[in-house]
Amino acid sequence: MWHCFGRSSDLGYIRKQHVSVSADGTFYLRLLRVKTSEEQGLTLVPDKDDFLTCPLHALAIALATQDAPCAALLDQLPELVSEGAMPLDMGAPLHDLLSVELASLQVSVVPAAASLPVSLDVSCSPATAVFTPPTSTETQTTTVSTQKKTPKRGEDSVQAYVNRMLKRVAEPAGAAADLTSHSFRRGGAQHANGDDRLAAQWIFDRGAWDMTKTNKAFAYITNTAREDRKVARVLSGWSADDNPAIIDIVKLDHTTQEQLGRFQTLLFSSCSGLKDQRLNVSNKVLSVLTAYLIRYYPRLKKLSPTAPIVMRVDECMVAVGIQTADMLAWSVALNDDASQPVQESEQDTSKYTSPRIDHLLDVIDELIASNKAMAARMTIVEAALLQSKGLPETTEEEQSHEASNQEPKPKRRKKQATNLSSMWFEWYTRLPRVWDSADRQKKSESRHVVAFMKLFLDQGFILDAKTVDFKDHVLEIGRLAERNVLEYLRGNGINAKGAGSVLREMRKLLRSGDLDERIIAYRFLLATERIQDPAPVDTQDILSVTGHV
Repeated sequence: MWHCFGRSSDLGYIRKQHVSVSADGTFYLRLLRVKTSEEQGLTLVPDKDDFLTCPLHALAIALATQDAPCAALLDQLPELVSEGAMPLDMGAPLHDLLSVELASLQVSVVPAAASLPVSLDVSCSPATAVFTPPTSTETQTTTVSTQKKTPKRGEDSVQAYVNRMLKRVAEPAGAAADLTSHSFRRGGAQHANGDDRLAAQWIFDRGAWDMTKTNKAFAYITNTAREDRKVARVLSGWSADDNPAIIDIVKLDHTTQEQLGRFQTLLFSSCSGLKDQRLNVSNKVLSVLTAYLIRYYPRLKKLSPTAPIVMRVDECMVAVGIQTADMLAWSVALNDDASQPVQESEQDTSKYTSPRIDHLLDVIDELIASNKAMAARMTIVEAALLQSKGLPETTEEEQSHEASNQEPKPKRRKKQATNLSSMWFEWYTRLPRVWDSADRQKKSESRHVVAFMKLFLDQGFILDAKTVDFKDHVLEIGRLAERNVLEYLRGNGINAKGAGSVLREMRKLLRSGDLDERIIAYRFLLATERIQDPAPVDTQDILSVTGHV
């Protein structure tokens, strides 16, 4: 998706609050350029033909698969934290400085002519700005000269992440040339330059090759430039003068909107309903992203039925009570709404394929797959009835022969490491509930990880699912428990951080009896009602004492 607006390293600085939809239906975002440290507004346009390269669909998948709240728009990217002090940007918006909590501002009274270095934290936690006055003019000059001699680049980690991803998928895709994070940036510029209705300066401004003074004016308005919209259309496969429509679930009937409203709340539970506005995404933006997920749901499920996003959508459909036939009908309606009238032009219609026809074919394939699954279930039921009547069963030799003829299952790819706080948040807030999940492995792993984390909350905790700020309390307590667990492991010489590795180490400590005192203390807190847990009772006390305390 990064080729639509510039460098891949710029993705690391995009926050959820920087994405919005204007009154005229334009989807745009604001970002901080890594190379120039200037803010710029850019337009995002849905792709014309391919849903795999649609930036809005990519954003919808990224937000729907987030396990825990995070201020960053894409939580899988490395955090870009400025390691050294940097001079205060005189063009920084005053609103950003005023929105910072007063307790986080350490401002000293200094002469007005003094230059104040500022240290900015751009991690997933709420941003803070710490002002440090220079001790002397000589020290200040030395610091600035040192920074100029040894510049530090925070974008290398994002480029390395993109390069690893491209290296993994380039060979199966049949790409002959070696692709890097910069290949799509150059290719996007060359593709846009092929349209004679675009000026070269517009492309330069879009990709931040040559930042002009006019771009600073875009930070003070809510919409991007008209020229930038034209470049965005060309990058998404449209003509520069086309007017692609942004679809939204509000265009459906009211009954459907109520169902999809509940569906949207469950799907984006980690991006909405939180007290800290930095962790939330606008409801209008989520409404648009939900529409694109529904529109491309049949094609995405045909491509990969076991993908995490497909399984997540299916879980939310079951929780809300949405039938597959209804989802397919809404997909067709939204696809018709997004279709543009065919322009009269001379072209070879024999090789022309309409995206609308491809979408309908995918819907038909999904209906056929549903019918086949229903027929298979009927066959199983009939076979069970026949066996109950005393018909001969298949022999062991026949079963072994059938098993030998089956193709070996492909190796499962290792999952990305999950943080402890993310699993804690998912355990208490995800719908449908994790403890009711059909995935027994995930349910067991989450249950034990949360049980071990509770041992390190020495003062207990109180969670009430009926409160308005329930998600914020869950997130706060989860981060506290994660911090205590990791400190305990580091004190024992263990460097585990992911949920899976922490669970393995905790089980070793449990068998050795090192956690017996904490288990006794936890049971005391539970008996004195200093712990109020909304989870089922059978999941609250599952660890047993193995030694003698």
